[in-house]
Amino acid sequence: MINNRPNIFEFATKELSQDAVFCYILDCFNDLTKKSIATEFLNLIQVPYVDEIQQLEIKRQQDNIDIKAIVTYKDGTRKYIIIEDKVYSSIHDNQLQRYKDGTIKREQCSADNIIGIYFRIGKPQEWERKACKEADFSILDYESFLTYIETAATADLI
Repeated sequence: MINNRPNIFEFATKELSQDAVFCYILDCFNDLTKKSIATEFLNLIQVPYVDEIQQLEIKRQQDNIDIKAIVTYKDGTRKYIIIEDKVYSSIHDNQLQRYKDGTIKREQCSADNIIGIYFRIGKPQEWERKACKEADFSILDYESFLTYIETAATADLI
């Protein structure tokens, strides 16, 4: 156990397992009885105007992106959440910027419509932090995510 507390990543040790956890949480947005699980996660990753979201669609492994969530607001505007998670590896080959540029091209949107999230068990190294900053990706550290899971479980959201 990392830090002597229950840790979902002790069990979800493969990237696709972790992707499934994130997809499940995001998909809860589309279920009225579980919507608060996703709402709290969207707040954690700083998606703006969560209360104005009408629909959330999830794409897995589209253009090699681990997870892309398409957020449609009530006014018809869209945001694209790109989640890149790593297990026993790290970013490479300008990956984050390529995913962002590919989404801009595919979705015909601007960089302002993209919310990039980089998740890695453990602390990202300084060069990873720099790459995230250059590509305008936020780092979701696993401690913050575990706190979110624990809070959601305590509140009977999960």
